[in-house]
Amino acid sequence: MDFTNQRAESVLAGGEIAKGGAAACGGGEAESKSADGKGAQESGACFLDRPLRDASEWPGLSGKWAGQLQTLLTRMHALAIDGFAPSRHDFYVGTELHPQAHKKFFPTFTEFAHRCGYRTAMEKKCDATRTELVERAAMRRMQALRNKSDLRKKLKKKGESEFGDPLDACDMIHAPTNEQGVVMLFGMLARELGFVVELVRTGYPDCEAKRQGVDEKWRRVLIEFEYRSSNFNHDPRGCDLIVCWEHDTKENEVDVLELKEVMKERLEKKGAKAERDKKGDGRRS
Repeated sequence: MDFTNQRAESVLAGGEIAKGGAAACGGGEAESKSADGKGAQESGACFLDRPLRDASEWPGLSGKWAGQLQTLLTRMHALAIDGFAPSRHDFYVGTELHPQAHKKFFPTFTEFAHRCGYRTAMEKKCDATRTELVERAAMRRMQALRNKSDLRKKLKKKGESEFGDPLDACDMIHAPTNEQGVVMLFGMLARELGFVVELVRTGYPDCEAKRQGVDEKWRRVLIEFEYRSSNFNHDPRGCDLIVCWEHDTKENEVDVLELKEVMKERLEKKGAKAERDKKGDGRRS
């Protein structure tokens, strides 16, 4: 079969068919206008404005040309999936069709797919790649924002500090806001509370101290410091006492010394002493 000669014939025939189709389309429009004045609404859109489903939709096409086009259209619609045409290789594999048969009617295989109402396999691949790139870019932006936020949390401005409530009954003028503050305050109050500190470390437990009991004997006390008692998450068997600023849970299996309550009692005692001193000065005067 001389496909080159056949293609030349098809181009000539296609050109004549296209002209005929346009004339038919235009003639129909004129007839419609003269008949009822509604124009193209009655004549319908030209066949180029809608996907090709059947060879009969190509005006003026008949005979072997209609049969060849119908074969191409039937195969295209059978292999298309989810709005995408098969690749040219997949379209022609296993058939007796010439791999350029679509060019009798369409300049390219892409044009053939589009005229049938489908996008090409290459466009599908490009869409997937574009989607993946967009998702990766979005993930990078989100990670950058998270990193920026974390950096802002880690880096404090020069001179920026956080303070607790004022403490009137202690040389430490503000209440602790973290575990280190608890350690500091306990060290200042240890002797008053009956403790003698022997060792402070970063491992668990944080502190080894001794405390005198009611029997006037000294016993070792293993202490863990926490800002809140609910932060304690160690083996309770390795600790005798939790020293914290705020005791906010009742689930601890270890005794708890709440420095906030200690400071409250200390302030009350200081106020009561001041009141007594004031009354004593009044009686003396």
